[in-house]
Amino acid sequence: MAAGVSPIILKSIVCVFSCAIVTGSIVLVAQSAEQLASEAKRSTPAGATFTAPAAWSLRSEANMIVLTPPEPDSHLAIVDVKAADAAAALSAA
Repeated sequence: MAAGVSPIILKSIVCVFSCAIVTGSIVLVAQSAEQLASEAKRSTPAGATFTAPAAWSLRSEANMIVLTPPEPDSHLAIVDVKAADAAAALSAA
């Protein structure tokens, strides 16, 4: 494990990068997205909390939240994965 990085943070980073790879290779069904006028506290379906930036849009999926910046060429996905460790979280994502 990386020195000084908590296991929870490491799992979150692994899940975000894994989801970015997965969502980049599939076609997402268009859903309505919430456009944020100001920073907003939000949580994932499993309860992980985060602050969504102003001017971004937010869309909920079954086990993840997809954030899109004002420039539509990128996305950030926060995925809920239950796993014993980072390797298992990566496999599940």
